[in-house]
Amino acid sequence: MAYAAKALEVRRLSKAFDGEGGVRSVDFDLAQAEVVSLLGPSGCGKTTTLRCIAGFYKPDAGSISIGGTLVAAPGVFVPPEDRQIAMVFQNYVLWPHMTAFANVAYGLRLRRVGKDEIARRVDEVMALLGLSGLAQRYPHELSGGQQQRVSVARSLVVRPKVLLLDEPFSNLDAKLRIEMRKEMRDLLRRLGISAVYVTHDQEEAMVISDRILLMDAGELVEQGTPFDLFEKPRTRFAASFFGVANLVPGIVRRRDGGLVLELDALDTFIALPGGCDGVEGDARVLGLRHDEVEVRPGSDALAAWIKGRIESRCYIGRAVDLEVRIGHRHSLRCRVDDARAVDWPEDVVVRLVPDRAVLLRGDEANAP
Repeated sequence: MAYAAKALEVRRLSKAFDGEGGVRSVDFDLAQAEVVSLLGPSGCGKTTTLRCIAGFYKPDAGSISIGGTLVAAPGVFVPPEDRQIAMVFQNYVLWPHMTAFANVAYGLRLRRVGKDEIARRVDEVMALLGLSGLAQRYPHELSGGQQQRVSVARSLVVRPKVLLLDEPFSNLDAKLRIEMRKEMRDLLRRLGISAVYVTHDQEEAMVISDRILLMDAGELVEQGTPFDLFEKPRTRFAASFFGVANLVPGIVRRRDGGLVLELDALDTFIALPGGCDGVEGDARVLGLRHDEVEVRPGSDALAAWIKGRIESRCYIGRAVDLEVRIGHRHSLRCRVDDARAVDWPEDVVVRLVPDRAVLLRGDEANAP
């Protein structure tokens, strides 16, 4: 059976700036027709990785292959225009003196594609992106969303082997950003395009991606499907990034013939969450999301309820985020779907409901 080349292979990629920052030993593949997101906070190295793939930066070490062709390695550096990639930037980067049609056609003209073929391909991709009636408008006559569609069309029309997208919707308003990411997801799936998508927005990455590469401080921390990273993170960083608001240390103990997790900071214990193994004496960290901590006003602690005191509250529309201090050693972040919590007294009781809790090993919890 013939070997099907990966759309992209990145091996031990490193790039530093004045000896600092950048990325260190990043390693991943992109399958044909797969969409992968590089996700992480600002400064984590995701855009540096993307620019190395594009050929805008020359790596200090490692290699990059696109469609089975080596484009960057020690002694090898293929310029961007010869890599058969296209890139959609955060800023639209449209020529202001050209119509939408001319902007989309620009890359084909550079490649000396025939006039009739240019017209056919541009009309096709503009229709695909809902731009057919806007071909003769100039950028200043288009909305932000329309300008970004033109930018995407310009990248697609050259039929790249790999499409690179660098936070393409971050300049759009919140409502339009949600609409555009759904359009982009459907478009990439329908066309079977291999793409690397950079974002700092975890929800955007989950909507668009087949697989997410989570980065921090220039390194690839964790990777997996959106479901795996959200439901089963393996590190403290991944858990926190994907919405685990509370990380409570504990020790596995034997109690009443079974294993429980003793949470000394909360002066309580819970049964080990379903599917979690453990050995007596193991150090673990329990990760709880906002909605896995139940809160009620009052100061009388019943069985399984813990006394606490509200330290801060934030109304977010039909819900209130609370920070509740437990004793002198710990606080829990909670969300109450009841706007009346804004006026609750400071004394409350809380109960853990860890049906879908994350249980990290002690050493994994201390990872980045």
